[in-house]
Amino acid sequence: MKMELRKMELEAEVRRAEREAEARKAEAEARKADLEAEKEARKLEAETRKLEADKEARKLEAEARRAEREAEARRAERKAERETRKMELEMELKKIELQARVQGGDDESGTTGIEGTTAAASDHSLTGRTKKFGDALRHVLPHMPSEHAELPQFFDTVEKLFTIYQVPADVQSKLLIPILSSQSKTIIGRMTSDDLMSYDKVKQFLLT
Repeated sequence: MKMELRKMELEAEVRRAEREAEARKAEAEARKADLEAEKEARKLEAETRKLEADKEARKLEAEARRAEREAEARRAERKAERETRKMELEMELKKIELQARVQGGDDESGTTGIEGTTAAASDHSLTGRTKKFGDALRHVLPHMPSEHAELPQFFDTVEKLFTIYQVPADVQSKLLIPILSSQSKTIIGRMTSDDLMSYDKVKQFLLT
């Protein structure tokens, strides 16, 4: 009887052990399934982020190309405007030079059209000479452009006109300052009075 009872106990223990083993196996398989699912989820998330990053990179690249095209178009437009302005100034200079030659052709008086003006010609003071040349060049001198890249051409044109009209050096800065832009007039306010008397110093101050 005891043997039978012991046998039954052992069989129960074996069955219990088997059930526990099955439960542990099922738990392990469930854990493995959870890990696989988590791994797949992370993989999917990484792929999604990569796709979004690629999409954003393509978008930024397209925007950069568009911005470059727009900048290139603006540069081409400004260049065309400068070339057109340069041609206009050259034509105007040729016209002015021709007019100056015609006005300066009076061999009997020995003076140019500017030097032969009536009341101003007799006034050799700085103020009188500034007024004389200012009146002569009032509708001839170009206004200062807003683009810094156009300043060398602007000064070249002004200097050619000074040469054509034989403007004295001590008068040149006084004719230059009125045609400067408002911003440039503010900038040269930092210069000394002596430096403002020099055309070359004003020019270099604005170009640097």
